[in-house]
Amino acid sequence: MPDFEVLKQNARNKTRRVLLENDGCDTVYECSTADPKELLKQRTLYLSDSKVDTYFYCTWSSGLGVYTHNTKVGSIFNTKDIIFKNNKTQEFIDQGTDCLKIMTQYCNTNNIEIFWTMRMNDVHDNHGAEYSKTMYQSNQFKLDSPDCMIATYGDRPPYGAGTAADFEKEKVRQLVLDSFREVMENYNVDGILLDFFRHPVFFKEPAYGTPATQAQLGIMTELVRNVNMLADELGRKRNRPFLMAVRVPDSVPFCKTIGLDIEKWLKEGLVDLLVTSSYLQLNHWEYSVALGHRYNIPVYPSLDESRVRDENARKSRHTLKAFRGRVMNILNSGADGVFIFNNSGLNRDNLISCIHEPLNNPTLYADYDKDYFVSIRGVGAVAGSCFPHNKYINIPVLNPHHPIVIKADNKDYTFMEMGNDALGCQPKTYTLKLFFKESFPKEVNVFFNGECFSLDNTEGNTATFKIDEKLIKAGTNIIFMHNPSREDVTLLDALVQVRLR
Repeated sequence: MPDFEVLKQNARNKTRRVLLENDGCDTVYECSTADPKELLKQRTLYLSDSKVDTYFYCTWSSGLGVYTHNTKVGSIFNTKDIIFKNNKTQEFIDQGTDCLKIMTQYCNTNNIEIFWTMRMNDVHDNHGAEYSKTMYQSNQFKLDSPDCMIATYGDRPPYGAGTAADFEKEKVRQLVLDSFREVMENYNVDGILLDFFRHPVFFKEPAYGTPATQAQLGIMTELVRNVNMLADELGRKRNRPFLMAVRVPDSVPFCKTIGLDIEKWLKEGLVDLLVTSSYLQLNHWEYSVALGHRYNIPVYPSLDESRVRDENARKSRHTLKAFRGRVMNILNSGADGVFIFNNSGLNRDNLISCIHEPLNNPTLYADYDKDYFVSIRGVGAVAGSCFPHNKYINIPVLNPHHPIVIKADNKDYTFMEMGNDALGCQPKTYTLKLFFKESFPKEVNVFFNGECFSLDNTEGNTATFKIDEKLIKAGTNIIFMHNPSREDVTLLDALVQVRLR
């Protein structure tokens, strides 16, 4: 029998190219009957013949301590009030099972790795929506211990929600530990995910506009250390490790500002899988890859839906072609795989299509039509709000809400990341599309990686240019614009369409 540390190392380093998160809404909203097959049919059955290696199932923890599995340490979310009339949580429990047990059994049977996800400080219970108060009233921990919240249900700090749990309180940290223990002792999961991005407010200081203190960084590190020790203890008991994943912002300085000393966690070996980003992206994916690989930790960038404010721009980013471009960028960055958060903005049919395509193989995936945008997320918007992150952004954010204004008789540029489409075997065409606020000013000269191109077509405020495939680079491409006119020109958006000939 191999040594436990060898088992853990092998489990950590196994090939997992596609990771898919299910936020657990299937149990609460989508089932017409309390039948395990009905639950699996919603989001899970199509995994068995897909490219998904690892499934993450969240039993809500919305807010902290409220679950849809059969918990004894937290509160069971079994309400059917307002929008929760289809909630089948209690019916499954009354049958002697629950949603997490159903998912775990399915994945165990079909050789799919499964992790349980805990949202480390979800605040849907204070979003201001009609369901928020119902969710808050379902949380016995918060009702019994209001001193363990950052503020109150009626208050809203500048960044975050008053109902966010305050991790300086020992009772909060003990609830987290007890919740992880309960799941690892009672469910045959392969690992756990500490999701620090739903929602990233953990201490009063960042909620009220000042960075987390050194003491608070130490408190959170000690909690992560204790969860890791617990996972190690219980893994040794069953002689099969519980892997520990974290999902955090893709910036070490921003993480520290909100109370997460992520690099210290990596140095201490407290993390087995590193998942980065959410509704905002702060750095190129290579930043996350370098950080994780520095400590021999596999890295999985998270693809979440776009929250750019312009509706048409958002829709164009929520297509299968745009998703393929995002995946190719991740594969080109050296990351170990891609983390798909819920549907990443795709509709159900496109999500099913994408996980059956060879997105685990950049050579095969290169020969698919795709769209690349300068920016998918723009400046980004953190669900539930958090400490201001704009100064930590080190990548372009071009979209209609954050355009580039090219001054009269001046020049400007932006960058576009593109995966290695040359790996494929099929010939392709590359088309640059620029979207302007004004009708396209023909005086503007457009350069792509140093070469000026003639206008191919205009339609309203959209200009189209054909790009020679020899100019396309795997990685960073430069779009340079010179405006010799006497009027300012506003660039709203830019993408490159890749199409098979």
